[in-house]
This record gives sequence, structure tokens and C-alpha cells, in this order.
Amino acid sequence: MRFRRVVGAALAVGIMAGATIAVGSGPAPAASGGSSDAVLTVGTKQDVDSMNPVAGVLLSSYEVWNMQYNVLVNFKADDLAPVPDIATSWSASPDGTTWTYKLRTDMQWSDGEALTADDVVYTLTRARDEEWANFYPFVSGFTDITAPDASTVVVTSAEPNPNLPFIPVYILPEHVWKKYDKKQVASFPNTNPVTSGPFRLTQWDKGSFWEMTANPDYYAGAPKVGTVRFRVFGNDEAMAGALRNGEVDAVHDLNPQLESTIDGSNITPVEALDGTFTQLTMNTGSGPVGNGHPALEDPRVRQAIAHAIDKEELVSKVLKGLGQPGQSVGVSVDPKYNLTVPADKTYNFDIAQANSILDQAGYAKGSNGIRTMPDGTDPLKFRFYYPTSNSVYARDVEFISKWLDQIGIATEVTAKSEDELTPIENTGKFDLVVWSWTPYVDPSPQLSYLTCGQVPETGDDGRYNDAFWCNQEYDALYESQRVELDPAQRIAQIKEAQQILYTEAPYVVLYKPVTLQAYRNDRFTGFVKQPADTGPVIYSQSDPSYLLVEPVVSTSGGGSGDSASGANDSDDGGSSSTGIIIGLIVAVIVIGGGGYLIARRSRTADERE
Repeated sequence: MRFRRVVGAALAVGIMAGATIAVGSGPAPAASGGSSDAVLTVGTKQDVDSMNPVAGVLLSSYEVWNMQYNVLVNFKADDLAPVPDIATSWSASPDGTTWTYKLRTDMQWSDGEALTADDVVYTLTRARDEEWANFYPFVSGFTDITAPDASTVVVTSAEPNPNLPFIPVYILPEHVWKKYDKKQVASFPNTNPVTSGPFRLTQWDKGSFWEMTANPDYYAGAPKVGTVRFRVFGNDEAMAGALRNGEVDAVHDLNPQLESTIDGSNITPVEALDGTFTQLTMNTGSGPVGNGHPALEDPRVRQAIAHAIDKEELVSKVLKGLGQPGQSVGVSVDPKYNLTVPADKTYNFDIAQANSILDQAGYAKGSNGIRTMPDGTDPLKFRFYYPTSNSVYARDVEFISKWLDQIGIATEVTAKSEDELTPIENTGKFDLVVWSWTPYVDPSPQLSYLTCGQVPETGDDGRYNDAFWCNQEYDALYESQRVELDPAQRIAQIKEAQQILYTEAPYVVLYKPVTLQAYRNDRFTGFVKQPADTGPVIYSQSDPSYLLVEPVVSTSGGGSGDSASGANDSDDGGSSSTGIIIGLIVAVIVIGGGGYLIARRSRTADERE
């Protein structure tokens, strides 16, 4: 799924911070909600921004949707190959433009309604026609989406689509979502969701925790834990302490500097490679909104900044060696798609060269050491933001500001919560930002985020091009690879697009970090890496662990806690059934994504994460 460690543009969800949302209408669930009374408690530093998969953008939001909703074809746990989900089988026409999916006939929504082909056609069609940002990259090329019968869906594209059979779009219940028109759909809170997957949201105390209750009637079998509770921590140290003390059973995205503090026989650390990259985003000013500094419209300034960043030192001192220095943007969790920049085109760390580039471009230093525009106006003092969700970002910014000062660029550093920072980015009211993306398996979503068509025009239109960068040659390569069926040719086009992006430098990829997770092996077993050798055990493309994990000893104490129950206070109803998901993006999707699901912009999916 897509994820930027954050992702996309956050839209209003109509929920007050600190308000507890208790959900769940319909028949009362069994005591445990699943096959066990056990409660798995997961520590995270990122809250959900929206329970609505049309509107949310954060990696944690994708985690909820993965658990609540199904897709047509999911990602296999060990190698991300296609496996049945809503669809049991699929086939393509000889020319590759028409795909037929045969669906399960035993799936129900949590309110008792049957999940049929009509729900699939409704979701895909509406996502295409209304350009739902989280889904649109996967459906934009479909010319026809039909349901010949209740268990068959046929999709036709004008051109071959190399992504198929994957369509990483969460299928939504038509009878619920049709109540909300195009203007209303993004503001629908979806806090009492009707779901199809193995878990369902039953409580959310924004800023504190959210809770998912198991679906005992899930088609693939009931989860082996009755509840998964996510606790939101304000800092890494508190989260690591809670893991050591048994207050939580697993943690996601722990600061690498704290790995030694969780070392012990009862804790298993997981150093995951999930495609995440952390970048310095520069506001290049291509768009009708925003007030970025005019110097950043000049590629020479951006290239000088790229030379002024010592990525090796960031990996060594910030990540404690748990990562790789950044080169090109990571477009997929599959490394075959990612460019290795040729040595003669690499922006090596060189303060002298950075200064020389700026001198030759006419950005002279004033008496205070700060450069100005070539005409002597507008000192190069940049508004520099980072999100507070990850303490690593503060260290990144500290180092980068020091290096920029050495080339005559001043910075005004501001830390913001992700909820605060997202609208600042979406409206272009910044100069520099450090944040992260986690891509999908397929590279198209992550590539799409930096196309001209994704440059925000209003600030609340759900477009993802946070660098406000536009390059027609890049766009042409994006369009070509999107329909190229020859794998080798497609990879070549994708890498050529990445090279343009690297050369133009709207992003400077700082590093590709190891995502540090950990779990209490004395409490739970059955965690699954996705993919098998290098992937994370939670916050993955399709999150298989939540369905498979089980307690080592049956208990409801300590980190498991007691499952909270909720009143029926919402009108979009649902029974105790819940939902899982599938495969991201993060990208996005994240894989993130989204797999495919979009880059969850972890902006810590996630992708803004």
C-alpha cells in the first residue's frame, strides 16, 4: 500500500483531537471478538489522520485499512506474489487489455450485507471518475468496469496494464458510501465502519490509542487474537520503555539509536527493509499555490544543496549505521526498479563545490555571510520544517542546517505535528521539509506523485507533488512505463525517469533507513515478515501478521490489557465483524503503499506515510 510514512494531502475528518470515538452497531460480538481473549498491543508514534480511506494519508491509517478492508488480489507474505483475496481467480485476454476476476461467494460486510461484484464495480468506478487520490493511480486507465454477474468483475483498459492482476484498491460497501456525494465523501469520518476484513475499528481516542476487534466469521478464519490495540507514543524512549516493561507487545519505527536498550532474550528486534526513504523536499514553485523561496526554482541552487549534505554522516550519526546513504528516490520495495546513480553523475558531499556552484550562478554572499538572489534581493533564508513524529528528523535537520550555513544559506527551523505540517506542505507555504515515503511494490504510484498533474492547485485537492516540481520529459517516461509490458524496457524507462528526478533535485534522498521494529517473543508468536527475508512484521504491504499472530501464553494481563467496548454513537453502522486488508503503497504505499497501495507516506506511510 502506499504509504508515505505519510502520504498525500490530509483532508478534514471532522474529529476533534482527544475525542474518544466508540463504534460498533448491530449484534453484540462474542466476548473476545475472535478466537482468543488475547489483546495484542502495538506501540507507534503516528496516530491515524483519518479512518476514511478516501481522505487519509498517513501510514498508520493504511494499517487500519489493511486490517478492515479487502482487495481483489493480495500480496503473498513471503515474496509479494499475487494471491486470492476477494477474487479467487483471474485471467487476461490475449492482448492484455481485459481482465476477468471470479469472486468469492461467501463474503459479507460487517452489517450482514453480502459483498458482491457490485461493490467492486462501484468502488473502482467511483475512484476513477472522482479521481480519489489514494486509489486513482490504479484505476485511471480503466475504460470499462462491469459485473456480468454477482461473482464476476471484468475490467478493460485502453492499453495494456503491467500492474494487473493487482488492483490495490480497498473495496468499499456501496450501500454505505453511496450516501455521500463527491463533495461529501472526503469528510465522511468512517469511525463506525462497515468492513469486510479480519478486524474492525471499535474505539479511537485520537492522540492516545485506537482499537481493532477481531471478526470471528472472517472468510479466511478468525484471527488468533481477539483485539489489536495501537498505543500512540510521543517519543521513542517512552515506546522502548513500554516494550521492555511489557506494556506493549510490539513496536514500529523505533529510533535505531535505541536498539541496544531493547536487547534481551524476551524481545526480538526486526531490522526491516520496506522501501522507505527519507528526503529533503524543496519547494520548486511550480504551481498556482504556495510562496516558496524563488531561489529554489533554480536547479543550480538545489544541486548545490545536494552537494552540501553528507549522507554518510547522517547514516553513521543519526541512524547509527542502520541504513544506506540515499541516491535516487525509492519507487518500489522491489530493488530491481530502483536506480543506482552512475558515479560521474552523483552529488558527492563537497562544500567547496556547493559554494562554487552558487558563486557562479550569481548568488553572492552579503556581509553577514548569507547569500542573496542574483539581483541582490531576497536573502537565502529558508523556512525549514520537520514532523515531530520521529526524533530522527530533528537530528537530520540539525546536521543539514549546519551544512547549509557553510554555503551561505540560512534556515528558520520549525517542528510541527504531522497534522499541522501536512496543510503547510499542501499549500506550498514552506521552503524545505524533511519527511519520508514508503512506496508500493509497483513503481507507478510513487513515480506518479511527482508528475505535473500532481502539483497541488488549491491546497486541498489531494494531490501529492509536495515539491511543486514539473518536468515534461519525466511525465512522458511515467506515462510510457505505465503501459509497457516488456519488463526490461519498463525498468529502463523507470530508471531514466529517476535519473531526471535525481539530476533536477527537487528531492535530495538523505538515506534509506532500516525500519526498526520489535516484539515480545515471550508474549506472542507467529509474526510474519513480508517479504520473507528482509521485510517488516507489521506495517507491511498486506499485514499478514495480525491474522496469524497468537499468544505464547493465554493471558489478558500486562501489554494485552482489557478490550474496550463502545457504544453505538455513529450512523454508518456495522456489526462486530471487522476487516483486514491487503496489499498496499506506501505508496503509494505505499512498498508501502501502499505492494501497490500507495506510498503510505510514513511521513514519519506513508506518504505526509
